[in-house]
Amino acid sequence: MRELKFRVWDGNNQRFEYPELIERGRGIEYEQFTGHMDIADMELYENDIIEWSAVTGFEDGIGCVVWNNDHAGFFIENDNTDVYDELYNFTPTHYLVRVIGNIHQNPELLEVP
Repeated sequence: MRELKFRVWDGNNQRFEYPELIERGRGIEYEQFTGHMDIADMELYENDIIEWSAVTGFEDGIGCVVWNNDHAGFFIENDNTDVYDELYNFTPTHYLVRVIGNIHQNPELLEVP
């Protein structure tokens, strides 16, 4: 069974917190741990921005980890390259995935150059 963990973006103080007890409040956004790790063993959470490269070398990209209610799962989304695929497809045998930021602190990473 996958561990349920959350991090909290505190928009008021512009920082992440990793609470044991979750509280509600203005400017607070809850982000769930996906159960996946990147190549540096960093946990992947909702709203993380990741960079990937295919093990075969044919497909590289940058996208954001999002939750999809219709499919009840985590997806990678990038409007610039029309990527929208289930996170579980980004396995270490097919893709090297690395967290490079998040949408709160690094939204520019998703912008088209």
